[in-house]
Amino acid sequence: IKDGDIIYIKGYRGKYCSYTNEKLVICDSIDKGLWEKFIISNESRKGDYIKNKDKISLLSVQNNKYCSNTTNMRDANKIIRCENDNIEKQNEFRIIKII
Repeated sequence: IKDGDIIYIKGYRGKYCSYTNEKLVICDSIDKGLWEKFIISNESRKGDYIKNKDKISLLSVQNNKYCSNTTNMRDANKIIRCENDNIEKQNEFRIIKII
């Protein structure tokens, strides 16, 4: 996977993650479509392939907004929202190789 590629994200339950009307990312879709597409960017090395421990950002293709790891104030759960126009610290994720 390279900086700028369009990707799908699949959750551990086998469902695809998608952007929702509530600007949340939820992994409950069995289909792949526009709502499930994200553009992955390598924030560690622009233009390069993404490697273990690289910092990345995700841009929702559906609404053209960056996703961030935020706190839902109602129940203090960590959630992913796609509502930012610019990349900031909360828009960065780290890729960790499991196997």
